[in-house]
Amino acid sequence: MRLLSVEQAAERLNVAPRSLIDRRYRMRIKLSAIKIGRRVGFVEEDIDRLIQRGREHLPGEGQR
Repeated sequence: MRLLSVEQAAERLNVAPRSLIDRRYRMRIKLSAIKIGRRVGFVEEDIDRLIQRGREHLPGEGQR
């Protein structure tokens, strides 16, 4: 399990880091955070799953 910082996760998701700090935004996109002391991190697999869930599937895609 690899943890991404707020900045790394925001870059992968193409959103502002402040958005990921906002709990209401994270609840809306269904992304949990891990807090260790004052630092907030995100599991890389969760970020990948979120990206995959939001990916547009075109007709006939994956049938090659």
